[in-house]
Amino acid sequence: MFNVIEDPAEASPLDPGSTVYGSVLEEVNQAMVDIERSVQMDRTPIQDWIFNRCTIPCCNALNVACRCY
Repeated sequence: MFNVIEDPAEASPLDPGSTVYGSVLEEVNQAMVDIERSVQMDRTPIQDWIFNRCTIPCCNALNVACRCY
């Protein structure tokens, strides 16, 4: 982990034994728990093509610039 405010080049990682690292890690872990809970409660399928045509699979999976839809 890096402090991108004080070290925008990410040249010096935070010391894993520091209190700052520990507190940030706790926040990250809690955010992951919250995200997982949110995903589990979401009832909209990822492949809901009605709302976003970009999610429609291409007729040719090897074509990176598919225009079949």
